[in-house]
Amino acid sequence: MVELFDEDKINNKGVQTIIDELVKGDQKDIHKIIENKQLIQVSDTNALGEIVDQVIKENPKVVEEYKSGKVQVIGFLIGQCMKASKGTGNPKVFKVLLSQKLK
Repeated sequence: MVELFDEDKINNKGVQTIIDELVKGDQKDIHKIIENKQLIQVSDTNALGEIVDQVIKENPKVVEEYKSGKVQVIGFLIGQCMKASKGTGNPKVFKVLLSQKLK
């Protein structure tokens, strides 16, 4: 599990879900928990790029704030990307893509 987290294949939420499932005792195989709960984190830039484009389009005021120097709003945009990906997107990749597209 730690290895999967270190490799960005699962996120913090995924680790917590795995721990919760192990504590419940219903499932002991970490890989089956990951598969059943769909916890693999998506890092594909093409798939995540579409989400980033959608979030940028839906949040023009926040984008303007970012472009005018209020760079901390990128956290809000990353949150919107995570919401749109239902928590499966890699937030590090979202941050890189947002930074590139908002230059």
